[in-house]
Amino acid sequence: MIVTSEKLPQTRGCTEDAGEAPIEESHQPANTPTGDSKNDELDDNPPAYNDHAQDTMILRGTQSAADTHSKPKGNPTNYLSVVGSHSPIKGTYVIDPSMHVPSSYLPPLGEGETEGDRKNLHLHTRDGSVDVDIWLVGRQEHSDIRKRRTTLHVSSRDGSIAIKVHAIDAIQPFFLDVFTRDGRITVLLPRSFHGPVALTSRDGSCTLSDELLCNSTPLGVADHTTRFFVGDFSAMPDFASQWEGYELKAETRDGRVRVKYVDEDGQSGPKLGLFSRIFSK
Repeated sequence: MIVTSEKLPQTRGCTEDAGEAPIEESHQPANTPTGDSKNDELDDNPPAYNDHAQDTMILRGTQSAADTHSKPKGNPTNYLSVVGSHSPIKGTYVIDPSMHVPSSYLPPLGEGETEGDRKNLHLHTRDGSVDVDIWLVGRQEHSDIRKRRTTLHVSSRDGSIAIKVHAIDAIQPFFLDVFTRDGRITVLLPRSFHGPVALTSRDGSCTLSDELLCNSTPLGVADHTTRFFVGDFSAMPDFASQWEGYELKAETRDGRVRVKYVDEDGQSGPKLGLFSRIFSK
């Protein structure tokens, strides 16, 4: 299913941390090498679906009251693609990864792609910010049935990105891939998130909130990328390619990257702890 952002109802999206300036769209050119594959991917066409591990066990995590207290109105969907041209993407998206959508209603696959490469939610705008709430539909009880993890891709060629991910009941693990060439990134995660986090900024800081950091293992900084593992690090396999659970990748060329729990939204800006200062630029 593919729609354009201009046809979607505009609803209130993510709010900024207290004490932080509101997200503003930036139009300053990024200093990006011409041979960068990520840059080429976002030039004229929305990025193609990437290959990621799909099958996984549902990881048992706690759901906060904020994740389930106020469920959104409206019917869920799946395999939704929203592509904007010169406008922002704002709104609330309810995704049910178990929903079957006939392939005749979905965008055509790219060369070499299979049905397993489809994103459950794909948001891309060429020139504009992204400010969205994403609600993932799960089950009321955990299950050990192996299913593909939910895949979410959000990107902009030129604009800041703010994302809140909410969990409805016990959700499947998800992989969230966020990219902008020029702008800050703010991601709010549900309490069930348990897995690797890779935050990249070529000119800006990459930080976790102190509460999220307390549940994380710092893995170091290299090549402008700050890495953490949220949750029990002993669950991590020997090879990263074997990981099939929750995962977050967020990259900006010019701006800061900020990650915290979704139920921390609205709280006053936390003071940076020791590791936050060490792993901030």
